Amino acid sequence: MAFLLAVLCAVCYLPLNNAQGIVEHDRSDPDLFRPRLNAPGVDISTGGSRISRVIPGLLKAQRRAVIYSRQEEEECPYPVPCEGGGCCPADYQCCSTPDCCPLDSNCRPDHPGKCCPKSAETCGGKYCTDPGSACCSSYVCSPGLQCNEVGGGRQCCTPSELHCDDACCPEGSACAPMAGYCSSIRTTTPTRTTTSTSTSTRTSVATSSAPSTTECSPLMNARQLLEPRQRPFPKTCQKSCHPASNEELNVLEITPKAGETDQLAYSMCLGIITRLRNGQIVSGLADGEDILEYNGKGVRNTVADCSEYCQDVSKASGLGGGSFQCDEYPPAVLNPVGGAQTRWCVPRYQNSGTQGPMMSNVVLRCDLKAKDKVLVRIVGGCSKYNFPRNFEEEYSTFGDLFKPVPISPVPTPTLPVLKNTGMHTPRRRATIQLDASNATLRNPNGDSSLTYVAVEIDELADGHYDFEVSFAGGAAIDNVTVLNKYGDQYANVVAPSGSASLSFGINDGSNLPAALIAWTTEAVNVTYAASGTLAANGNTNAGVGVASYVPKGLLFFSMSGMLVGWLYA
Repeated sequence: MAFLLAVLCAVCYLPLNNAQGIVEHDRSDPDLFRPRLNAPGVDISTGGSRISRVIPGLLKAQRRAVIYSRQEEEECPYPVPCEGGGCCPADYQCCSTPDCCPLDSNCRPDHPGKCCPKSAETCGGKYCTDPGSACCSSYVCSPGLQCNEVGGGRQCCTPSELHCDDACCPEGSACAPMAGYCSSIRTTTPTRTTTSTSTSTRTSVATSSAPSTTECSPLMNARQLLEPRQRPFPKTCQKSCHPASNEELNVLEITPKAGETDQLAYSMCLGIITRLRNGQIVSGLADGEDILEYNGKGVRNTVADCSEYCQDVSKASGLGGGSFQCDEYPPAVLNPVGGAQTRWCVPRYQNSGTQGPMMSNVVLRCDLKAKDKVLVRIVGGCSKYNFPRNFEEEYSTFGDLFKPVPISPVPTPTLPVLKNTGMHTPRRRATIQLDASNATLRNPNGDSSLTYVAVEIDELADGHYDFEVSFAGGAAIDNVTVLNKYGDQYANVVAPSGSASLSFGINDGSNLPAALIAWTTEAVNVTYAASGTLAANGNTNAGVGVASYVPKGLLFFSMSGMLVGWLYA
């Protein structure tokens, strides 16, 4: 009886973990969240004299050669003489580069075509940004923000935010043990219940959490990223549990790799930063991340005018017609109706030869349907490019705008031998002949998780096409396919042996650059010879496409110029 009375008179409560009520967090804690990204400082350089026309997307060395050649061809109508026979307008000064800057600005020899206002913060001559900006070791923060380089991060925090590992965590939260994340502060409130007339004792705990929780755990990311990296041609969809949207998202990830994806990543970052400054990116995303929505098979919403946009770049590069292609962001298949787009000229092997296969892989592996969300992620972020506040495409170069160190040469994949008969004026010919070859093994992810050989096809007008493809080198081919720069697939053959035949029709009037992709783990020489019968009115009713490989027979499928799903063997 004494024992029972002791129980009846007991006071039960749940003690606090510590004085502040902050509990420990592990990697699976649902209270982990990504903080809002504060935009870094911006380049406020202004354009110099327009004596020299700058071509968008042209590499620095090529761009300079073009400028010098044009400068020599022009007379000097301005009153300020410069060395080398050039001249500048009144109230301008001559720069060491063939540019002119206003007298109230300084020349930027590290960035030809740019002038930095004398009132700007230069951080010892490294940058050109707003007065009052904070100079960090390798970047700048806008006025009123503070540098946060904890854990090797490059963040800009407000005075009230915590400086955490690669994160600026808001007031009322705590640093998380996971880099790039913050942790909500969870408190427990004890409630005491005492009774002497009952044999039961009840203890209740009230909990509160701020600022947010998620329905999926960031720990899921580690498990889901394993499979795509285990073998080439991943058969599973890469997904990410993302607190910013409170849901699991399909992932399109681009790792900038010199000579492979660097200019594609630059083009996408231009669009991401533009959307960020326009308030079109949801809060809680990390640097270089954006959430877009898939439009559905064959549904492309294009606002940017890419018609002939990169002709001058291709000509000036000396690499031949069509060597540069127009890339838009968001990509047309992920762009909402009427959505604004940026555009940039990138080498064709990084557009139809890289973006196309990567987009196709995401659409097929994740079985995307209309309205499905896609998390676009640029590994390493986009703030390093430090795009000017008022970005003008025609006065910007692809270069390292963030670090003014000289750009070292980078390896460039072998460009395919491309012989196009009449491809630049397809409407004037009833038939065309195409042939090209390439043997460069592409590895855009840099970790051999996605490898293939790409042979460029250039733009395809409406009509019917027949491709004969041969493979030399003995490597096994998982799949060969023809697709456009958005990843829309025209024809494919699974596991071809020695050669393959592909036939398809296009009738959507898109005139998109395309590529023939041979998915393989080893370098193999891929050659095609093709003929095309162009539609007289720009359209064709080629309703059925036929794909076959030798000697294993035929594979039939429906074609309407839209994406056709297939599974890797």
